[in-house]
Amino acid sequence: MWWILVLIIYINLIIYIFGYIFRVYDNTEKDPFQENFGFEEKKKIFNYTINDDIVHYLTYLKTCKNYQDLILDPNTQKLGDIFELNFETIHICALLMIIYLFYTFFRSLFEFFYILIILTCRAVFPIPQSVTTFLFKCLNPFLSILNGFIFILCIYEFYGGGINSYFEFLSCKNVNYDELKKYKKVENLRSDFRKFSILYIIHIAITVFTSRISRTNEEN
Repeated sequence: MWWILVLIIYINLIIYIFGYIFRVYDNTEKDPFQENFGFEEKKKIFNYTINDDIVHYLTYLKTCKNYQDLILDPNTQKLGDIFELNFETIHICALLMIIYLFYTFFRSLFEFFYILIILTCRAVFPIPQSVTTFLFKCLNPFLSILNGFIFILCIYEFYGGGINSYFEFLSCKNVNYDELKKYKKVENLRSDFRKFSILYIIHIAITVFTSRISRTNEEN
């Protein structure tokens, strides 16, 4: 049946989303750019230095020279002085989205828990069932809006930080990439975050589509 195929695809989508957001959460637990450079480490980052004379003739090297000068500046103690990754905010946002995904996943699989909670509320508090039902109907849209705000904030913090500038720096020919392998998690993070964002947007689109179909069926 077609709905079984759709269900399998949806479950796999959720699993992939969980996988990528957990990796984002794990990779942002500690910002490697906040570790101070070791002895002579800054010099080893560059295979050669770009001088002003070369930049005068080859203006496309200007950006690379700016990064070089910033990193080799005596006041620069760590890459975090140049590239701000906003790991702390992204880490918190990832945790909140994981909690929300768990909530939506188990809500979808175990809808009867809503009935149990409603009955419990009625047993403890003498309020009409219509009131408790209304509260839960309001809860879902509220949590969806809140999660959407968190998702947008996470994207803003991710791309509003210095991660793209760092990748621009890595593309410079004078950079010794081997000396930057200890920051590999930053590269993994960008890949995982992009995949999570795409899959999560697809998930939102599917959720909105199915909600509209459900609402249409209820009206008919």
